[in-house]
Amino acid sequence: NRSVYRVILGRALAYIMIYVPLVAIDLVLLPRVLGLPHVGNLGDLCLFLLPFLLATIAFSMSFGTLVRERDTVVLTCIFFSVVLLFLSGVIWPRSNMPAFWRLFSYLFPSTHGIQGFVRINSMGATLKQVRFEYLMLWIQAGGYFLLSCLLYRLFFLKDRLKHREDDGVELKNPIFAE
Repeated sequence: NRSVYRVILGRALAYIMIYVPLVAIDLVLLPRVLGLPHVGNLGDLCLFLLPFLLATIAFSMSFGTLVRERDTVVLTCIFFSVVLLFLSGVIWPRSNMPAFWRLFSYLFPSTHGIQGFVRINSMGATLKQVRFEYLMLWIQAGGYFLLSCLLYRLFFLKDRLKHREDDGVELKNPIFAE
């Protein structure tokens, strides 16, 4: 059980170390260099992006256990990126969406992340004013972390059984590829 947590926390830490500088470049440095308007508080924005990154990383690790091939992950992400952009409410007003799709969009960190980011960065909202999105991102981070633990644990058990049956032949899964 501890090995599952170590794997997940180790991977999450590695992803955070990779993505924090990229987020800083994409969302803080580039808009300033390009002269894009920014009215939000940088501290609120950074505090908001922390649960967004954690929720996205945990969601990705959960999703990664369900996909057998690396190429499938890339194709799936490309396809769903447009769908998630529509569901976020930036392109299509959320008020015009059927209730099912609004509720379905709550499963993805992008929905709350985009909504909160736009309100903080473009409308000058404070962290208190995006409290709902902020709380939902923390809930998603915790929920997807627990789901990742469960899925990784199941994979470890399946892998252990497979090793016993096949005398050391490993399962091919992109999350454990070397």
